[in-house]
Amino acid sequence: MIMSYSICITNFNDRPYIERSLQSITDFAGRIDAEVVVVDSNSTDGSQEVIEDYLHRGLVQRVISKRCSRGTGRDIAFRNSHGDIVMASIDTDVVYSVPGLLQVVAEYTSRRMGKLFAVYGAMIGTRSCIEKIGGWKDLDRHEDNEISMRAMLAGLYDQDMSINVVREHLSEMRKLTLIESMKLTYTDYRDWYRIGLKLRNTPPDALVKPHVLLSYVSARIRGVMSSPVFDQYIAKLKEEDVGNTIRR
Repeated sequence: MIMSYSICITNFNDRPYIERSLQSITDFAGRIDAEVVVVDSNSTDGSQEVIEDYLHRGLVQRVISKRCSRGTGRDIAFRNSHGDIVMASIDTDVVYSVPGLLQVVAEYTSRRMGKLFAVYGAMIGTRSCIEKIGGWKDLDRHEDNEISMRAMLAGLYDQDMSINVVREHLSEMRKLTLIESMKLTYTDYRDWYRIGLKLRNTPPDALVKPHVLLSYVSARIRGVMSSPVFDQYIAKLKEEDVGNTIRR
């Protein structure tokens, strides 16, 4: 049976990185004849023009512009794609390894088919699996952790963090201002709390920061999506020494 593929991408104001990122993604897409769907959250830095250029050149097949969280953007991209197998958690501040992505596809189709399979830097799943789980939720951070926990609860989750598809994470090279760093920490913890982190399990050095406590209040107001497998999921990540655990 011949399977079709979709690559779902989100972008917001990643103009300094987007050309190198899209080049690596479309190089990979050409190797497996995948459609590329991009959701741009109404960028204001000129990155939309880069995406439109890739669209006009036929390297990207669909572009949707909508102001939204990263989680909603992932879900919009998924809902507007058509492939039997969907590769997601793809962002435009990362240069991807084409051999690494090809390894993920080979691993998935030979051994992990039918589950949501996470590797370092991406995840892949059949359309039917992602639909059964319910897609991505409206979160700015940790939306991939949240969908992974629902997949785990449904018995549809698998991971191998020894497979790394990231060649360069470009935005991590940028030095943040104090305000930018505080905003990132606030959003990071707010969405950790929303998906299940308890105040008592927050690292002590974070609890002394007023913006972290404010993020807890904000999470309670927005509504908690806590999962009964949160602790199990975090333990599984720590087993593989993933740099995706709670920020310290």
